[in-house]
Parts: sequence; structure tokens; C-alpha cells
Amino acid sequence: METFVQPQNEPEITLILAVPFPARLKALWPVISSFTHVKRIVIVKGQLSNAEFFETSALLPKIYEPLIEKGMSQGGRTRSVKVDVCLQDSTISRTLLSKLGLLGGGGAGAAVDGIARIFLDCGDETVVPPPARDIVLKHCQNTTSVDHTPKAIVAVGPERGMDG
Repeated sequence: METFVQPQNEPEITLILAVPFPARLKALWPVISSFTHVKRIVIVKGQLSNAEFFETSALLPKIYEPLIEKGMSQGGRTRSVKVDVCLQDSTISRTLLSKLGLLGGGGAGAAVDGIARIFLDCGDETVVPPPARDIVLKHCQNTTSVDHTPKAIVAVGPERGMDG
């Protein structure tokens, strides 16, 4: 007699990415989508993102979808990655994050919902953030619910930084 083990809930990672250099973005699509637990990629404006980057063909589904499929096959994935390109909003903000369903219910900086939120500003060389692993463990490990799905939201700013 075979016994089936109920699979554990897979972690879910949402990556918020301020528009990078177009050639870099084309290279990133398959890499990001090869990671098993990345379920959603959100492309946003950073205050210091170059305006001409918003017109790149790398943000068109006909360009990024085949690159995502390539990454999924390299990572052995079968579930698709959701992509949101949010360039109509002026820049990343609480309003935008709320529209995307990415804000927690605990107020500014709180993660009472068990979702780890990590913000990386590539232009800020004065602050060394704590290891992402520590943040994820702090916010996701103490959940006692059996049906809890560990989640993390990782926001990465553009190469020049998020603001001046």
C-alpha cells in the first residue's frame, strides 16, 4: 500500500525590480525565472531610473515571455511566473505596493503577516543590510499555522540608487 505525503507549501518570492539597463534586463529574465520559488516579478520606476529604459523592448511580453520560458526550463519549473510592468505610476510608493497587494497589514515596516520584506538599494554604499536569510527566518519561521506559505518580497533598486 502506497502512502502519499502531503507536500509542504512552497515558499513564494515576489521580486520588485526597478528598471535596470535594457541589456541587463534581457539577461535577467531567464535567470530570475529559473529560481523555483520566484512566483512574481514586478518592474517599477525608481526615481533615478533612466527614462529611456521605460521604452525598451525587454518590457514587452513578446520579448520577455520566451526568456522566462527558457529560464523555467533551466530551473525545471512547470508553474509560470507572473509579470507586472508598472511604469504608469510615478515611482515605487506605498500606493503602488498597495495596488499590487504587496503591503502588509501591520503598518510601516511591520511584517505581522509572516511575509519577509527586503529592500536593497544598489546605490547606497553607506549601509550594509543584514543578511536576507536572517530577515526571512525572523518573519517566516515563527508562524505556527500548518497551511502557512512562507513568503518574501524582495525590492531591488536601480544601479544608480533609488533616490538622489
